[in-house]
Amino acid sequence: MRCPTKILILGNYRNALTVARQLGKQHQVILGGASGGSRVGQSRFIAETWPLPDAGSDDFADTLESLLQRIPDDPVLFPIGDVELYGLLSVPSIVDGTVKAVMPQPEVVAVCLDKAAQVDLAHNLRIPQADYRKVTQLSELQDAVREVGCPCIIKSDHQLSRAFGSKAYPVSTLDELAALIDHEPEQQHGLIVQAVATGLRHNVYFAADRGRLVGAMEARVLRTDIFDGSGYTVESKSVPLSDALRQHTESLVETLEYHGIGNTQFLVDREQGEISFLEISPRMGAAYAVTVPCGFDFAQAGLGLAVGDPLRPESLPRDYPSGRRLAWSFGDLAGLINAARRRDIRTSQILLWLWCSIRGAVSADIHTTWSWRDPNPTLAIAFAAVRNLWNFASRAPAKRQQ
Repeated sequence: MRCPTKILILGNYRNALTVARQLGKQHQVILGGASGGSRVGQSRFIAETWPLPDAGSDDFADTLESLLQRIPDDPVLFPIGDVELYGLLSVPSIVDGTVKAVMPQPEVVAVCLDKAAQVDLAHNLRIPQADYRKVTQLSELQDAVREVGCPCIIKSDHQLSRAFGSKAYPVSTLDELAALIDHEPEQQHGLIVQAVATGLRHNVYFAADRGRLVGAMEARVLRTDIFDGSGYTVESKSVPLSDALRQHTESLVETLEYHGIGNTQFLVDREQGEISFLEISPRMGAAYAVTVPCGFDFAQAGLGLAVGDPLRPESLPRDYPSGRRLAWSFGDLAGLINAARRRDIRTSQILLWLWCSIRGAVSADIHTTWSWRDPNPTLAIAFAAVRNLWNFASRAPAKRQQ
């Protein structure tokens, strides 16, 4: 096997723990940079940490390039988040292929981070999605909303940007939109106005070899850290891969000549029998740990695709069990506390949320961060949360006395 012994993870996110735990058994896994709240560096599968600036900073590309030139054994880079993927597009050795990375081709990454290109791609491939309009300036926004109709959502045309401070800003009426525009500066990126689609979010985690789908698994998002279901996944379960989502994913992969691992997202309304495309992402999602109890090793598959090693059949099983559950209990409770503090939910909803959180944690086959074999990252997260809560509580009396 020609796989390298050094893997440099870029991004201190919770799904980096899954990557480290899957690859750290056979390879030397290094964390690039230690900033972030997921405490990945505390994992026993992280051999060492290398200092790196944030991937969104101006000096990231030069610092990483300089670091790679000083290392005798070239590591393979494993970017975890969108910011890291975007940052690597500015690293010459990544663009020319001198340094290997677990990511699709740079031109494919650029398309996947361009939401306007994605909705056009889905439209051209006749993949169902909610009606949309693209605008380049705020003066065009009201006409676009009229054409799409209310309610609708407004989002930036780039993955790393926000529309009015939100990934998907909801608009209920034209009057609400007019008031919003009057108090907002011109957006730096274009905007997409899209009709509201219904259903639960379904993720298809996949591996592709030069435009050919070689492995895929579907998971349904059951709950998120926002009560209306628009936030980060806190509970999901594996479901059989549907023919429709497989075919749509295959069409996207083939058209892009995708090479690597990633995931597609859809809204599926089973009552109405409708599917709506959301995105294709050039990375594994934050909740991709649900693939592990189903027998998948997407981290190893991505590594093999990056360096040209033959794929291991056991890494991408054709058949997998449905009903395997994932829970992210810390994010679940944090979402509950935030919603209660903002008074977004009633007392009955708080109790329901708490019950669902406990039930999800107990019934989970795998947790996003917690592992009996690797407890330190989660313990460090919990310690930091308790410390922050104590600091907040100790400051409150002082503020009341002022």
